[in-house]
Amino acid sequence: MRAVCSSRSSAPRFTGALWRISLAVAWVKKSTCCSFFNTFCMAEEEGEAEKSNKQEFMELQRHPTSGDFFQTLGYELEKVKMQGELVVGEKFAEGGQAELFHAKVTWWNPKDNERDERKGIKHVVKVFKKGTFLRDLKSQLPHGLLQKHVEEIENLKSPIPKVTPRYFCQVLRGILLKNGQFAFLMQKDDFDLRSLIERNMELRSGGDCGPFSREDGELMMYDIALGVDWLHNRDIIHRDLKASNVLVKEFKSGWPKWICYIADYECSVGVVGTGFFRVPEILQACKERTLSQKLYYNF
Repeated sequence: MRAVCSSRSSAPRFTGALWRISLAVAWVKKSTCCSFFNTFCMAEEEGEAEKSNKQEFMELQRHPTSGDFFQTLGYELEKVKMQGELVVGEKFAEGGQAELFHAKVTWWNPKDNERDERKGIKHVVKVFKKGTFLRDLKSQLPHGLLQKHVEEIENLKSPIPKVTPRYFCQVLRGILLKNGQFAFLMQKDDFDLRSLIERNMELRSGGDCGPFSREDGELMMYDIALGVDWLHNRDIIHRDLKASNVLVKEFKSGWPKWICYIADYECSVGVVGTGFFRVPEILQACKERTLSQKLYYNF
């Protein structure tokens, strides 16, 4: 009797184990199928974005005043001549929309290469992630960014070009990579302000000491204020100003030790901002559900 009872009592447990195994197999099959489907859809979307971006980019190149801002490097698109060669290097940072890479640019004009060598200019590219449509990014480009490029070209053509101070990250060109990804070619600075603050705080031994002396801190704040003023004079509202969006050039000797430049303003239209750094009017708009009206407000 005991043997019979034992056999009967194990049957439900055995059946339950089979049922759980069947569920697990079904879940794996479903996950694999979903993963394959998502990969297929992503690849299809990336292919669509590549084709669309080439068309949008050619339209931007045809603009009568700001078309020269949009260039290709390493290949020609339509009849617009490329300005040089681009080698994309190692990735060193990543955000929600884009990734940052070291870059090597060789201009066709030898004078441009000599200038970069003389001034110690190096480059980075901010590459928007695969599947990003340029037609959507266009609405985020502030007009002041393109106007700055036009002003710089006119200044270079002048008999006596003006030398103006820089309070901002130098966005040199909007470029389209061969794979259809849109990117910004930018002048490289040493690091961002957040990294500098963290580095200096690690070196401090005193309990109440901040990352900078009063004199250095005041000058850096003044640099940032001049950068914001420069943006506002060109109708550019940053909307995401924080330490990691301020770039720094460091000097090994003398004073000042650092110069600050406003960065990440090149796609600022419609930006909500980052958490605790959001301005009061954006927080109020989120509360009142009128955010879309605030984001596209211009001066």
